[in-house]
Amino acid sequence: MTVYAKGTPFEPASFDLVLYVMAEETLLTRSHIFLDWARLMGDFRVAMKRSWPDTPTALVSFGFPYYLYDAPRMPAMINAYCTSDEMQKAVVDCMVGDVPFNPRSPVDAFCGQEDARL
Repeated sequence: MTVYAKGTPFEPASFDLVLYVMAEETLLTRSHIFLDWARLMGDFRVAMKRSWPDTPTALVSFGFPYYLYDAPRMPAMINAYCTSDEMQKAVVDCMVGDVPFNPRSPVDAFCGQEDARL
């Protein structure tokens, strides 16, 4: 497993899988969280690269369920809704196939965008 270090070169084709794992939750004073590619990747040139044309890619959100608004072409999105240890274990159990995912979402994770429904 390789953990990406911000600001280093990012060549998606050199990976078997790319996981974006986010753990941000909204508050009453912060109603929307934006997917800030530049902050996430550490450099604006790297932030413009998208891994999914070359490499299987998924975004796991342990909090905010609306990241598809900022990444509508993300091939796979897992919404876990909270950052608890139990939820993290449940997501791993689902990802390795020990437990099936729940395909029903209590929210419109596609944010009303047809682009997000690949």
